[in-house]
Amino acid sequence: MTRRMQLRVEGLPPKKDGAKSMWGKPLEAHRIRALRLTVAEKLAGAPPFARNIEIDLECHVGPRNDRNTGDLDNFLTGICDGLMAADARATIAPIFEEAIDPGIAVGIVDDAQVIKITARKVITDEPQHYYLTIEGS
Repeated sequence: MTRRMQLRVEGLPPKKDGAKSMWGKPLEAHRIRALRLTVAEKLAGAPPFARNIEIDLECHVGPRNDRNTGDLDNFLTGICDGLMAADARATIAPIFEEAIDPGIAVGIVDDAQVIKITARKVITDEPQHYYLTIEGS
């Protein structure tokens, strides 16, 4: 059975860029936490998406779009990895002790099951936020 979830998250998505785990970087940890809490609340106890997953991202980056803002592909990787369980070897920031357990998948069981991604950046005077739609079973 196909399900669909739409949500809005304040701020920018987590960015995965480089070899060091994003789970241990303070800024990215806060972004992962915001994403995971929003998704967990929206799912309300339903299981994470496991098959035939489609992702749509609309990222409102604010008035500037430069190297400091982040690359769209890094946002997508950050979202996918942030919704799965963290690697057991990853360094985890202490912020997760009071939030969602990084050892469990919250929104996506395995991003190898993602079959379609659409994404766009929107340059705007509004505060940074993003819309995320996940569909699958």
